[in-house]
Amino acid sequence: MRKIKDVLRLKLDAKLSHQQIADALGLSKGVVTKYAGLAAAAGLEWDAVLGMDEAALERRLLAGSQKVRDYVQPDYGRLHQELRRKGMTLMLLWEEHRADHASLQTYAYSQFRENYRRFARQLKRSMRQLHRAGEKLFIDYAGPTIALADGGRAHIFVASLGASSYTYACATPHETMADWLDSTARALRFYGGVPQLIVPDCLRHCAIEKNFSGNIAIKQLAEGLALLIDMVSDSEANTRLDVYSYSNLMYHLKDY
Repeated sequence: MRKIKDVLRLKLDAKLSHQQIADALGLSKGVVTKYAGLAAAAGLEWDAVLGMDEAALERRLLAGSQKVRDYVQPDYGRLHQELRRKGMTLMLLWEEHRADHASLQTYAYSQFRENYRRFARQLKRSMRQLHRAGEKLFIDYAGPTIALADGGRAHIFVASLGASSYTYACATPHETMADWLDSTARALRFYGGVPQLIVPDCLRHCAIEKNFSGNIAIKQLAEGLALLIDMVSDSEANTRLDVYSYSNLMYHLKDY
C-alpha cells in the first residue's frame, strides 16, 4: 500500500516533519519527500486531498509530475551552493539557466524562484530561520560596487527586515565607520522605527570587535537607540543574511 493519503494528511494537516511522518508510517524519508513534492507541484491542499481516494490521488500526483517533467529541471543543490558566492543572485542563476537551455522549455523567474524556495525549505532544520516582525534588521555592504561617471565607485549599503524582507539601500563613497553609522541611521529613518536587534556582517575594515570590545561608537549607537547590535563572524553572516532580498535588490541595482 502506498499510503499517499496518510503521508499528505500528516504533512498538510498535522504539519509534521518528513522524518516524523516516515517514522510514523514505516516509510523512508525519501518516499515522504517525493509525495510531498508531488503534492506541492500539483498545487494540492489538504481540503482537496480529503475528498480523494488513493487511486484518484495517485492519478492527480502523476499528472502533476508529468507536467513538471516538461520543463528543464535546474540543479537546485548547485544553485544553493552558487548563491554563497560574492555578488551571485538568484536572478543571475535563472538567466544563466535559460541561456544554457535556450531551445527547451524553462521556468519563468517567479516559478524558478518558488521552486528554489521550496527546495531550501526542505533542507535540514538547522539552516532555517524564523523571524518575528520588527525583531531583526540585517545590514551589510553588498560585495559589488557601481561605477560612477567621474570614474569613482559607489559602495551599496543594504538593510533588510528579517520577517518581511522589506529592503532599503543607499550608496556611500567608502565603507568607513562614518559611512556605516550614517547609512544605518538613514535606514532607521526610512523604516520609521527601531528593531530590537541589528545584525550586521563582520566589518573587518572598521576594526569592530564582537560584543563591542573597544568600540565606543557602535556601543553609543546601540545605547542611544535602546537596541542590541549583534556582530557576527564571517561564517555566521553567510547563514544569516536574507538571500532573497539580496538577490532581488542586486538584480534591480544592475539596471541603474
